[in-house]
Amino acid sequence: MPKSKKDKPIVAFNKVSKIYDKYRQEVVALEDIDFSVAKGEFVSIVGRSGTGKSTIIKLMIAEEKPTEGQVGVLGWDLNKIKDRQVPEFRRQLGVVFQDYKLLTRKTVYENVAYAMVVSGQSVVKIRKTVPQVLDLVGLKDKGRRFPKELSGGEQQRTAIARALVHKPNLLVADEMTGELDALYAWEIMEILLKINQMGTTVIIATHDRDIVNKINKRVITLEEGRIIRDQKQGDYLL
Repeated sequence: MPKSKKDKPIVAFNKVSKIYDKYRQEVVALEDIDFSVAKGEFVSIVGRSGTGKSTIIKLMIAEEKPTEGQVGVLGWDLNKIKDRQVPEFRRQLGVVFQDYKLLTRKTVYENVAYAMVVSGQSVVKIRKTVPQVLDLVGLKDKGRRFPKELSGGEQQRTAIARALVHKPNLLVADEMTGELDALYAWEIMEILLKINQMGTTVIIATHDRDIVNKINKRVITLEEGRIIRDQKQGDYLL
């Protein structure tokens, strides 16, 4: 039977390779990558530094285009997406990075609200949505604080809240616990698990062995730009 629209994967990489030209030499970052992610999955992409994890994330958020193969995300063909369409596409997914990327002169509330302001959301919707997402990530009482007044874990929670204001179907995170100690890292992961349980598909690129093993979700393992293992309930085996 043909698949219905709701059965189509949220993310699909079909024979994807990415080659960079560095110092007049070709550097293969990814080679013949094949995988798909269904709606509601929680997927960890793991591997040593330089194995292609961040390149996959960049392709997934339309920061890069593949050298070969096809990348599809949320129904978009990212091989053909135009520059003017990228902002619209990115409003449909949430992205969280290791370095938070918070605006230092804005409060927690303002940092989260800013993502809605730039996309033209109404003041009424902003005032309703921002407190909801701050409550979801455990920052209900920290809205008036500035980033410098927060712990690393609280700054990362703020970044997650900002990523959630558009109610994305997909949340993508690149090494988001890399600068946090074990306790804060697990608190962040608990938030992601809760978001996933609410129906959002979550994909993280990480080298945090303890986190990956503890959550016991799907694990895609990279080595030298290729997928060497894809386990439904996997461990960090490198």
